Amino acid sequence: MARITGVAVTATCLAMIGSAGFADVTAQDVWENVQDLYRGMGFEVSARSVTPTEKGLTVSGITLARDNNVTDEVKTSNSFTVPQIEFIEIGDGRVRVDVSDQIKGVGKTVGGDGKDLVSSTTEFDLTGDDIVASGDPKNVHYQMGLEALTLGMRQTVHQPEADFPTDLTFGLTGVKGDYTVDLREGSQQTGSYHIDSASLNGKGTDPAGGSFTVSGGAQQIDSKMATAIPAGVKLEAVGAYGAPGVSSQLDSTTGPIKLDLETQSEDGDAKIHFAADHGSQTVSMMDGTARYHAIGDAIKMDVLAPNMPFEASFGLDHAEGGLSFPTTKGDALKPFGVDLALKGVTLDDQIWRMLDPQGKLPHDPAQLELKLSGHAKVNQDLFDENFGQLPVSPGELRDLNLDMLHLNAVGLDLTGNGAVTFDGGSAMPWPVGKVHLALSGAKGLMGTLTEMGLLPQDQAMFAQMILGLYARSTGDDAMETDLEFTQDGHILANGQTIQ
Repeated sequence: MARITGVAVTATCLAMIGSAGFADVTAQDVWENVQDLYRGMGFEVSARSVTPTEKGLTVSGITLARDNNVTDEVKTSNSFTVPQIEFIEIGDGRVRVDVSDQIKGVGKTVGGDGKDLVSSTTEFDLTGDDIVASGDPKNVHYQMGLEALTLGMRQTVHQPEADFPTDLTFGLTGVKGDYTVDLREGSQQTGSYHIDSASLNGKGTDPAGGSFTVSGGAQQIDSKMATAIPAGVKLEAVGAYGAPGVSSQLDSTTGPIKLDLETQSEDGDAKIHFAADHGSQTVSMMDGTARYHAIGDAIKMDVLAPNMPFEASFGLDHAEGGLSFPTTKGDALKPFGVDLALKGVTLDDQIWRMLDPQGKLPHDPAQLELKLSGHAKVNQDLFDENFGQLPVSPGELRDLNLDMLHLNAVGLDLTGNGAVTFDGGSAMPWPVGKVHLALSGAKGLMGTLTEMGLLPQDQAMFAQMILGLYARSTGDDAMETDLEFTQDGHILANGQTIQ
């Protein structure tokens, strides 16, 4: 199934366009390939009529349907209808595929009492689609182009007192891509796409009595994807994503991004404006591990929250974050990790005038860097439909490493590293290990806060006394300490007992 960056439902639409273009030397081979692909994804594929033509095949009234069990009681169903696809043989072993300009979908989530919890409708409008496929029946390469795609979606949450709808409209322009589907053994799919621009507009209400409107867009999106599904595995249930051999990776980059969100609630109105010059992300799932990594550059946020006297503006030169974690159960310990970097964090002058009217604090850009790693024993498959409901705990933390900590703000500089282990046999595991921390600028910051009237003199003196007791001096306004977690449940700082 073809995938692009961003909104998953938009990717589904492109998949319906792209995967319809698989072809061998005959139109019949193409149609059979389409059915094999979607059935491998857990869909039931049917058509009202299949009519041979002078140049190929016309298939009408196509329906793709799939039911999933989210839990033992909650079930979902989704279906898409394509009025018509024409498979036109153009020679040289190639087939052009003409898809109807409109594709519709419906879905619902039903509770154990048989009542609808959530229902949804989708409508895809296509303009200027151009799909040409070539290859053999089990290994197909195709090129696709699309002038524009508009996806309208309504999702309604059903509550006893009322229904709460959310309407979203996604738009894409200038879509071009190459895609290869290899069905010789299981399903191997690779592809790349370029999108000139993407847009989002929406509004909705929620059971708590609030409402929202959202708009935004992105320019120059490029993505690459690769997916492998072993033979015999159908992605008809979420648990299949954890099956051995299933892997997927998406890498994408984007140019300028913007997003505007407005909310209304009993607490008051709020507005958020987000913009970035560049962004990228990687999402992967393979070998029992899920990974996510994202980067944003030249980020700006304007926030107006209830009871705020003015709109606050924040800036970041660079933001980067990553997360990796195991998804499949097993006796072997499996690694995980967390990375976060915020560089060049700035506040606008209006905020500084409120926080520091005398200009005594350093206003230099702040930064935060954090890296954690460790190992855990996983007792439940993350994608199991009963995850979190089994009698055993989902997982057990066995060790945690503070690979790096660096915070620099308002003249304060804090660094740290260390490692602890945990006893997996305990109901409440206690850490055992050591963490080293180094701090500079604390004495100067407390002095400044005292001058500003924000920190009473006696509290500043008490804080310095505590730091002197649990840390050792390494220079002018610089100190360090070792936090030690002992096997018998004690915590020591600089050799002094805290607990």
